[in-house]
Amino acid sequence: MFKYYHDDCFKILPIIEDNSIDSIIIDPPYITTSESWDKEEVVNELLSEQLFRIAKQSSSLYVWCGIGEKSNSLCRWLPIFSKHWHFKDLITWKKQRGLGNKKGWLYTREECMWFVKDNKKFFWNEKEQYDKKDKRLFTMPNNKSEYKRYTNVWTDIEEESGSMKSSRFHFTQKPVELIERCIKLSTIEDQTVLDCFGGSGTTAVACANTKRNCILIDKNICDIKQSSFYNIPWVDIAKQRVATILNTNKLTEYDKKKLCSLF
Repeated sequence: MFKYYHDDCFKILPIIEDNSIDSIIIDPPYITTSESWDKEEVVNELLSEQLFRIAKQSSSLYVWCGIGEKSNSLCRWLPIFSKHWHFKDLITWKKQRGLGNKKGWLYTREECMWFVKDNKKFFWNEKEQYDKKDKRLFTMPNNKSEYKRYTNVWTDIEEESGSMKSSRFHFTQKPVELIERCIKLSTIEDQTVLDCFGGSGTTAVACANTKRNCILIDKNICDIKQSSFYNIPWVDIAKQRVATILNTNKLTEYDKKKLCSLF
């Protein structure tokens, strides 16, 4: 089940049932660029309260954010969400490319705050907490797996290409694998994930890949003039991205080529 809303999340969240969402992953505007969608502070107590209301007791909330001179959203948002949610941990995503000027450290990180609704009842998928690409050199009797566990510093996932002519759909698009990790660790198949700042639909794509349901909300349109998706609502782009995953086996060869040519 995939639901898409081209609308303001503050209009849609109130109509979602209490205690109905298994996990929430959001990447709100950091207010660090000149893009039209990145000029308004959207994180406030009302947002935190609504997300808390619709989340199940076992739910996790992942909030992507930044820390630094130009991106201090972590400092702004942590106190807001902490009024309702239990702060659990801070994940650091180590990027491969650095940004910055000549005077100062290169910016090569992005943060994700992990909250849970109930610290005693939150769900954690232990089967997914091991990195199947990082095998232990040797195992001890008390080791539960031959693989190493994920830590709260992620260095193994590369960011999307920076070229507007690449496969990237959004200026600040997250890699699908990044979102899949959050989903796999905090939900199981057929559960529901919500993203109320859905952008071009990476969370929905990750849900399709992992057999989860998804509710995606975004009020903006694509404003990348170099993109063939220019002026198209982000949620419509998300629908097409998910369609390539869910329907590929049902399409004719002509339809497959037509659909894939969009990307």
